[in-house]
Amino acid sequence: MDSKSFTMPNRLAQINEQIGRFPNEPGVYLMKDRLGAPIYIGKAKNLRQRVKSYFRASGDNRAFIPLLEKYLFQIDYIVTLDEKEALLLENDLIKEHWPKFNVLLKDDKNFIRLKLDLNQTWPRFEMVRTIKRQVNVIYFGPYSSARSIRQTLKVVNRYFQLRTC
Repeated sequence: MDSKSFTMPNRLAQINEQIGRFPNEPGVYLMKDRLGAPIYIGKAKNLRQRVKSYFRASGDNRAFIPLLEKYLFQIDYIVTLDEKEALLLENDLIKEHWPKFNVLLKDDKNFIRLKLDLNQTWPRFEMVRTIKRQVNVIYFGPYSSARSIRQTLKVVNRYFQLRTC
């Protein structure tokens, strides 16, 4: 992953110039206020095109867009390998920062992960949606689909024969 940050001294005055330097790659962008706190986090197939769309007259018509001029001070971005990785990273960042303009994904639901609890006498993998910080507990994922996690479990159990119940 590649990460960059652009500060807007005159806020939106130089935004087109700065966005012009964004890569045409998939990733996640973080719109931040003066204190560096994320106010909106989004994902994109093409970072440059997506972020530019916020500042075109015919671009984005969501209610918070006119408020960007008041709150927006900086835009950071993180380049990812593909759209799927961007989706998972966006979800994790929203859960971590709780930006004020992200109304979706602010619930307690999450992508599925595999949990391996080494505190058990006979450890086994469990599918979970929430992470609880515990000693000797390892989480793998996130996985974007239940099918992919079941395929992973099938391969792991074929070779390691862990407890399944």
